[in-house]
Amino acid sequence: MWGKNYLLVNILRSLLFGIVYSILEVDVPFWKYIPTLDYRILYFIIFAIATFSTSYLIWGANFFLSMAFEDISYWIIKNQLPFSYAWYYPVFYHIPLDDVIEGILSVVLYAYAYNKYIGNNLAPYEYISDTRHYDPSCDMFYYFTHGKTHDLYGLLVLVVVGVIANIISTSLDEKVLSLVAIIIGTGVFVDLWSHCFHH
Repeated sequence: MWGKNYLLVNILRSLLFGIVYSILEVDVPFWKYIPTLDYRILYFIIFAIATFSTSYLIWGANFFLSMAFEDISYWIIKNQLPFSYAWYYPVFYHIPLDDVIEGILSVVLYAYAYNKYIGNNLAPYEYISDTRHYDPSCDMFYYFTHGKTHDLYGLLVLVVVGVIANIISTSLDEKVLSLVAIIIGTGVFVDLWSHCFHH
């Protein structure tokens, strides 16, 4: 079903962006270069752009999921228990309340979008425009699980190698190059999947 695939692609790209950004945030001390409030505003703008969808419901779900997963990934990579480092980041017994709220909001929005679009057999963009066309014969999940998407397998290998290189590297140049590889790899992967290998 294309609807499930569309939601799956959005969930995966939100998770991938969250983990990629968490790696960047661990490696780059933004607080040394950008005032805290300015960075928070920039942070929200970056996540809003990166998680864009033609459906406001899915866009909101992507936005909240990517931020929650970015924060979770950040603490895992840092190998630390979360603590309340600012007034806007409340933590209760090492559980960031922001992440809990964002996770709940993303689940509610995805569920609502699922019921709204799949229940009506409509693509999210059909509420906005009737100029686009969707090919229902394209089932990327089937192709991916049946060995028919060699480009995507290569991109996944590129992303995995980039993540490993970023984690084990001690050179700033290598970390930047591996992040570029991760960002390009995930971007092309999501683009090929969401457009079924064509525009």
